[in-house]
Amino acid sequence: MAYVFKQCSLVYSSEGILRDVDILVHPDGRINIGEELAGEEKVPCKGLLVVHGFANLHTQLTHYFYKREFLSRLNWSSHHDEPLPKESAISLAVLSLYNTLETGTTLIVDASLYAEEISVHAGKIGLNYIISARWPKKEVSKGKVILIDNFDSIEEDLEDLREYQEKAKAFLMIHVSNSKEQVFGFKRRKGRYPIEYLYMKNLLGSRTILISPAWLTSWELSLLAETETRIVQAPIAGLYTGEGLLPHEQLRNRGVTPALCSESPSLGLTLDMLEQLKTYYLFQRGFFENIDYTISDAYLSATSAGYNTLMFEGGEIRDGAKADLLFYSLEELSLPTYQDANLLFFGLNTKSLEYVVVNGQIIFSPEKKQEILAEKRRLIEKLMDQEVLG
Repeated sequence: MAYVFKQCSLVYSSEGILRDVDILVHPDGRINIGEELAGEEKVPCKGLLVVHGFANLHTQLTHYFYKREFLSRLNWSSHHDEPLPKESAISLAVLSLYNTLETGTTLIVDASLYAEEISVHAGKIGLNYIISARWPKKEVSKGKVILIDNFDSIEEDLEDLREYQEKAKAFLMIHVSNSKEQVFGFKRRKGRYPIEYLYMKNLLGSRTILISPAWLTSWELSLLAETETRIVQAPIAGLYTGEGLLPHEQLRNRGVTPALCSESPSLGLTLDMLEQLKTYYLFQRGFFENIDYTISDAYLSATSAGYNTLMFEGGEIRDGAKADLLFYSLEELSLPTYQDANLLFFGLNTKSLEYVVVNGQIIFSPEKKQEILAEKRRLIEKLMDQEVLG
């Protein structure tokens, strides 16, 4: 059944900001944008802002609601450890999936240990969920994403890793150059910088994604551009750990458009990609004194760059595009905000999110909020009984 969002006040489309237009969602999940469009069902859209859904390219859902004592020993080298038993970890992950939904993420790449079980729950909720499987447990990767969270551990497996990646056409996600300590420690052990080493081992390329690199030289950035290697930045984790972020301008000048992620919430503190977007925007303008950096740049990193990095269909709002959409209420925003895209995004928050559409299906709406709240309450009570929360 085709349905239409009628008279959407603002649409942050691929062609710029559109006003007072309809969005028709076809049964195949694709959209048309225009005026006086007809569908079997009409959804009022006046007073709403429409943006594309956010992509969180790397996280660990099981960590979000941990007690702090579980996380006190975690750092860049150990932040993917999983100290909880399977049942509790999965329940935490499902609770995190609802948080992900409520904060507008439509594509998520999860490095949780029990990701196959979690993917079943993500499918029921309706999110685009991709497993990030840790090497050498390649049998669970489904051929999509392989995670290297301990770079030193793969030395003996390099040939097998390259062979498997090529055969499965998998993406290789590597934690590398996350901290100054990592970079110079690696240099002392191997005699080369991490990016240089990856380049020599033929592990850079369009299907290689570097997670949260913060300590790179300009010539290393040139190697990434030469090989079309992708980058995912974690804005809040970079600030929280004190390691910082790479300058977007230098990346863009070399043809690299970074995507964004929340990282494991043990370091990234939140799964809210709208907050990641805002933080990234402010950091690029303030720390690097790049006053030409716009909220549109950050928005592209949080949306289309994420989809494109994984060659996943989506990332645009245009005729014929797949419908992964967010609808925010503009009731709390003043008129000047409508004229300034920067202020517009800073006026939004998760409480103003009205609808989430993924693959053409409405999976979050005012009518579904109570149902979601009840399921979250059930999970919280279960986890409190297990003394995981409290």
